[in-house]
Amino acid sequence: MRTPLLPMLCAAGLVLTSCAGTSRTSVSRQIRDAFNAADADHDEQLSPAEFAKLPLTGVKFEELDTDGNGRISLAELQSYLVWRRVQAAGNRPLDSNGNPPRY
Repeated sequence: MRTPLLPMLCAAGLVLTSCAGTSRTSVSRQIRDAFNAADADHDEQLSPAEFAKLPLTGVKFEELDTDGNGRISLAELQSYLVWRRVQAAGNRPLDSNGNPPRY
């Protein structure tokens, strides 16, 4: 059964801190909680089957498995989400003063 594990993954499931009213500490806790909920065997790594339990639509396991060991650590998940946040911020237009978006 899939439960809504990460409300911070706002719509596309890939924004780390831009959900209104959600602090970075809360977001980090939600990521950790979702990771732990998906980690059925409690080995602190996600297999492809466990990874499929995360609400990351359109994200391939291989994109997160940066060390190629066939498992995803919490650090790999967090790094991926930060990368996506930075990537999304880079695609935002500058504000009226010509400043880049703030996180």
